[in-house]
Amino acid sequence: MNLLAFETATPRGGAALIVNGTLIDERMIDDAQAHSRFCLHAAEQLVKAAGFAWADIDVFAASHGPGSFTGVRVGLTLAKSLAYAAGKKVVTVSSLAAIAHHAHDGEGATHIVPLIDARMDEVYGAIYKVEGTYLAREPLREFCATPGEVVRMLTPTMRVCGEGARRYEDLFHANLGQGAAVLSSPGSTAQVAWAMLKDSEPIAPALANAVYWRDPVHKP
Repeated sequence: MNLLAFETATPRGGAALIVNGTLIDERMIDDAQAHSRFCLHAAEQLVKAAGFAWADIDVFAASHGPGSFTGVRVGLTLAKSLAYAAGKKVVTVSSLAAIAHHAHDGEGATHIVPLIDARMDEVYGAIYKVEGTYLAREPLREFCATPGEVVRMLTPTMRVCGEGARRYEDLFHANLGQGAAVLSSPGSTAQVAWAMLKDSEPIAPALANAVYWRDPVHKP
């Protein structure tokens, strides 16, 4: 089975291809303004390099959020449009789960805490427990909070990661002793989507919806 995934919920996005459970390649860019023009071209390159045509992709995937309102729509629209055109189905992935998967390295952290910039001096986040060498599939807690509130709910054994952790790196370093954060990866989005297929069926494109956690905020 061939799975093509898009990650655009955070500035660091792109596309990735999995073939029979193996991540073949991923193409990334750290520029939210370039996602709409970069990701489709990146996907075309991945498909061509693998010797495939669009019809050879069995499942399309994308992160459904939370994250940038515009960014989430870019990835979902690409996955849904390609699935519609090819008569295929889709898998949607929590952007927080994808970041947590990318950050989990089995080296001492009791919990992985992915954070995404939510604007207005807040972050979207979740707390995933490390169980042995594995990361729990479901979070213990999800939240939208200020960075200061996040610091108060965590301990030094909880590893923060993601764009939100990078933005407030000085705060987390001062209070939790943690440095540069692991960011999102389209390859991790693809791997989480592939793991989800073991437990559930892909869905029709029309059923794939964004998860924003709060209403858009408009300013003049």
